[in-house]
Amino acid sequence: YIEARAEERGGEMPGQVDQMSMALGQIVGSKGEVVINDRGEVQSFELAEGADAVNPQILSYLKDAMGQIATPMPKEAVGDGASWTVTTPIVQNDIQLTQVSTYEIASMAGDEISITMSMKQEAEPQEIETQGMTLQLVSMVTTGDGTINMDLGMLTPVSVESSMNSVVKMQMNAGGPDIEQKVDMKTSMKTLEADAPDDGE
Repeated sequence: YIEARAEERGGEMPGQVDQMSMALGQIVGSKGEVVINDRGEVQSFELAEGADAVNPQILSYLKDAMGQIATPMPKEAVGDGASWTVTTPIVQNDIQLTQVSTYEIASMAGDEISITMSMKQEAEPQEIETQGMTLQLVSMVTTGDGTINMDLGMLTPVSVESSMNSVVKMQMNAGGPDIEQKVDMKTSMKTLEADAPDDGE
């Protein structure tokens, strides 16, 4: 990662944006490894350097974003204008989710393909154990969309640009009245092509 920052959207608590920017700054300069199978499905994503220092919630969102780098392809042959949907169960920060992603081929030119995608994650109300406390998840909805440009001669896409918005409502009881917390987070990701190696490398 070469850049990661938080931006003001309005309604933030004092210092919240600075705290988030500091947390995101932990991943700048880090490198990772993504394992993808022959159908374009992400099997695993791990930060190779500095993972221990990254906030677990930030790391979880990163894994979601990295999942958009690969594009799960259907078993059947597809052509220009084709669309398909992939439903995936996910565990994110001990929360059981269901993700539904829809892909559509926007254009094809030889081995070059442009694909648009949209996704939605939803979680049913459930109890979560964290840091010795039991929290009640009231609701969690994440939506996202993006564009994926591919070359069939390459394992991973040439470029990916995507954005996600997640709204989480939690409820906790610390011995008094129930306290409800709402977190609204938007993340954007854009991959860059790696520089071609110098001759002899």
